[in-house]
Amino acid sequence: MSISFKGKQTTTVDAKGRVVLASKYRNQIKAKDGEEVELVAYFDEERGCIELYTPERFEEEFTDFLGKIPRYDVLYRRFLTKLGENTESTKMDNQGRIKLPGNLLEKANITREVVLVGALFKIEIWDPEVKKRYESGSDLTVGQMEKMIREKAESSAKIWQPHTGPAGSDRKIPDS
Repeated sequence: MSISFKGKQTTTVDAKGRVVLASKYRNQIKAKDGEEVELVAYFDEERGCIELYTPERFEEEFTDFLGKIPRYDVLYRRFLTKLGENTESTKMDNQGRIKLPGNLLEKANITREVVLVGALFKIEIWDPEVKKRYESGSDLTVGQMEKMIREKAESSAKIWQPHTGPAGSDRKIPDS
């Protein structure tokens, strides 16, 4: 079963830095036999929110592509440093509570009230005011954004063909 988080939840952070996930999120990531569930919390500096991933999805999202970049690359090393300092492991207990790391709460400007948004393969955790400011930066509708993203995806596919190089090129790229 693939995980697909949807919807929105407004809740609060308790004195211990925990949030209780709504059952629609909790049911998708619950463990067998009442065990705690491991999650990865990542602070997105660009948008100002905390993102929750299953460890498997985090690997797909961030670390899988890193093996394709030379380790001596300066940008690669800077990215790893930022990724490391903005990422923490956390757990969901059998009551659906997730302990959010204090350093990430501080970076996201979260004190009490939070908005959780199911963003398909992750859950975003926002301070309501930060989310409002972020959303005010665009007046595009969801339909307009979808159209633009689909056009980008199509043009990217035309520019770069897997295993053959740039479109129209006969040069083969060796498999890794």
